[in-house]
Amino acid sequence: MANVKKPAPLIIVYLAFAIVYVVWGSTYFFIQKALAGFPPFILGTFRFIVAGLLLIDLVQVYRKRDIQQTDH
Repeated sequence: MANVKKPAPLIIVYLAFAIVYVVWGSTYFFIQKALAGFPPFILGTFRFIVAGLLLIDLVQVYRKRDIQQTDH
């Protein structure tokens, strides 16, 4: 039997677009506010450090999950 995927409910699609709209739109507002107190280089550095730490955590979570799946 073929693996048939059901489409996402329309409310979930609208909610996802609304979240992206709010997050993406508010980014410019908060960058403007942050630039009033910090130089751009510091803000860029902070963004990359936070993104790197989040990616390291994400890799560790997926690595643990893959190890647990191969042990069974």
